[in-house]
Amino acid sequence: MSFHLQNIDWSVYAIIDQEWVGNRSVQSFAEGMILGGAGIIQYRDKKSGEQNFYNTAVKIRQLTSAYSIPFIINDCVDIAIEVRADGVHLGQEDMDVNQARELSKGKLFIGGSVSSMDEFENVNNADYFGVGAVYPTKTKMDAEMGGIELIRQIREMTNKPLIGIGGITIQNLDSVIRAGCDGVAVISAIMGRNDIENATQELVQKVKEVKSMVCSSTSFS
Repeated sequence: MSFHLQNIDWSVYAIIDQEWVGNRSVQSFAEGMILGGAGIIQYRDKKSGEQNFYNTAVKIRQLTSAYSIPFIINDCVDIAIEVRADGVHLGQEDMDVNQARELSKGKLFIGGSVSSMDEFENVNNADYFGVGAVYPTKTKMDAEMGGIELIRQIREMTNKPLIGIGGITIQNLDSVIRAGCDGVAVISAIMGRNDIENATQELVQKVKEVKSMVCSSTSFS
């Protein structure tokens, strides 16, 4: 299954982090996020071995395929290829964007993490950018702070999709979208809630509400 970047709804980029799964199944998280309206799902696993990573990714891939939702693997290009994911998201210390594109024979779209303008230059050939951490985040304690101003700066440099990440909640996402992001990437704002579908739906509605207000104000400026 292939998706064109312009056809993806980036509003809520939902990340399933294995550290947050606990006693629940990844399928319950994935399906709740999808039914709640998430436009894209990423699987992130920094703790499990490669076989467990692969096995879990396959389960999520089956659901995203059934619902025709783009599926992204965090960091591991080889697993992304093996499970026939739609894309891979790379950090600054992961595989080079060009190398990942060559290895996947152009079948994966590639995201790059950016926390400074220098980092943006390092991955400016990626297909989309995860910008942050926008706010302090408990899911990545050592994350460098990018902030709202970095979003504005990068928005001036590219028309590619920008996704704000890091400490984003329904209460503070307004400024992230207004600064130029096409959507928000979240872990705890969804996985930390009991009702995954409702938590996702609330975020989707809020992001689209802000986007609509931004579009209206732009059209009258």
